[in-house]
Amino acid sequence: MKKLINFRPFAALALSFMAGVVVRFYFVKYLALAIAVFAVAVFLVLAAYEIIRKGQQKVGRTVLALLCAMFAVIGYVRLDLKLDKVNDKNIPSGTYTIVGEVKDISVKSGYKSIILTSCRYNGKAGGDLYIKNFDFDARLYEVLEFNCEIAATDGENSFYTVYGAAYTGEKCKDIKTVGRSDSLFAKIKFKIDETFLSAGSGDASFVAIAIFTGDTSRMGFDEITTFRSIGIAHIFAVSGMHIGLVYVAIGGLLGKIIKKRKIYTPIICAAIILYAGVCGFSPSALRAAIICICLAFSNMIGRKVDKLNSLSLAAFIVVMINPLDLFSVGFSLSFAISLALIILLPPVKRALNFLPDKISESLSAIIASEAVVVPLSVYYFGAFPLTAVVANLILIPVVTVTFYLLWIFFILCLILPVSPTILLFAPYMLIDGTLIVSGYMADVPLFVNAFPTAMSAVYYPSLFISSDVVNAPKAVKYITSGICFILFLLAAALF
Repeated sequence: MKKLINFRPFAALALSFMAGVVVRFYFVKYLALAIAVFAVAVFLVLAAYEIIRKGQQKVGRTVLALLCAMFAVIGYVRLDLKLDKVNDKNIPSGTYTIVGEVKDISVKSGYKSIILTSCRYNGKAGGDLYIKNFDFDARLYEVLEFNCEIAATDGENSFYTVYGAAYTGEKCKDIKTVGRSDSLFAKIKFKIDETFLSAGSGDASFVAIAIFTGDTSRMGFDEITTFRSIGIAHIFAVSGMHIGLVYVAIGGLLGKIIKKRKIYTPIICAAIILYAGVCGFSPSALRAAIICICLAFSNMIGRKVDKLNSLSLAAFIVVMINPLDLFSVGFSLSFAISLALIILLPPVKRALNFLPDKISESLSAIIASEAVVVPLSVYYFGAFPLTAVVANLILIPVVTVTFYLLWIFFILCLILPVSPTILLFAPYMLIDGTLIVSGYMADVPLFVNAFPTAMSAVYYPSLFISSDVVNAPKAVKYITSGICFILFLLAAALF
């Protein structure tokens, strides 16, 4: 008899770690500590019960229970240390001359927000600064100087804390660029920007930078909204699609030149880390990089990689580096889609096996990923576009080709004395075509505008049971799949 659930111990450890982070974030500090201690006590009692009742044969479960408890406590402590650092606000409110490096830029609802790191306030070192409406053409990794009124952020679980900001700023004056970061990642990023911008003016060059590095700071709010309204804004979040393509391309090339995997695998991993760094080590880029590195080393030693364990390892490392990433939109969407492609893609593909292989593979990946993000998209962005499946099916292959061409011609721009305008003509034409098609598709007003919490509470468990993780009878899976489909139709029709 098959197990009900295809259990992964490392997934349990990663979830325990994240549970500790969540408990610390959403509860009062000492109440959270009490809950953590209680959880550890429960695990210890259960562990002792297993040993006494089952004997030494069940020691494995006991060890896992203890490890889960330990990982939960580690997650709790890791976020506590992070919050202590963020909340170490040694700069009183007031007006200061500020010098800081641009850490993040985002465009929301028509305004540009910015986060500065390594900040100095009248020459005194302080925490990161968040400015909601920043009216200056700043770039990632640039060092800015300006005068600004600042105030300490409130609360440990506020919006600003998620971004790691200790202060908020307003009424910025006399803004100027005084330098750039000296890191290798920054130098490569500036070279990419310089090359793509010199190839042409207008939206095509801005979109090229966004596709290549995930930096949408130059794109207008209308362009970003257009891509978001048809469900393909993920092309600007450097993730599995981007790093996976880099992994395949470099791996294929080096495999033909060097032959020996033990020699070229470290080179592939270094290239992936370098590219993720250029893209700012965003949660999606870091997640994809870790998974590709796991895949590269498993291929080197001749072992098959477990995708769910790799995803769990990636989640653990991302949250360990910065536990506040767990509460970001990018983390939620990136890992939700990755999980869907692991556990939902196979059953969806089996259901579409009557179609030609290439069509069924593409359509299955789109359906699996979109199925898991419908409630999340409504929650974070206010709507889910019903045109997303068609848009992804039509435009993602074009974006994939564009991404490869941008890589090829960017390298050629570095080594050939030819104008970037000439070399980048083909990918820019594809980008212009994508913008035109996206504009037409965005005019189709078909959205799911609401997905109530009660529906989500039924939808996600049903989706999980329908996946390959649960070994339920086919009849049960048909029922749960039907429930998901009916809930989706109700949300589309009623809301």
